[in-house]
Amino acid sequence: CLTSNTSFEVNIESSASTVPTITFRSNENLSNLRAKNAKEKVRKALIKNGVKESQIKFADMKALVKGPEYKKDAKENMSTYEQYQYIKIKVVAKK
Repeated sequence: CLTSNTSFEVNIESSASTVPTITFRSNENLSNLRAKNAKEKVRKALIKNGVKESQIKFADMKALVKGPEYKKDAKENMSTYEQYQYIKIKVVAKK
């Protein structure tokens, strides 16, 4: 049961590729936004499942820009760049 543990430590790592983005002004902004959105979704999901906000501790988020150097080849090498578009979330229950 989620509520029987005393606390939950949440680690979030997000990444954007090196393909330039106009919408988010920079890949760093995109990666940071992904991390912030993930944090809020995890917080809401835990609370919805009966966890008190005081039981949730978020570790420092990692917002990265990763992948090979962009060579104006996003369409041709989409599958290469896509693997650097992610969010990793790890939740550890601590008694």
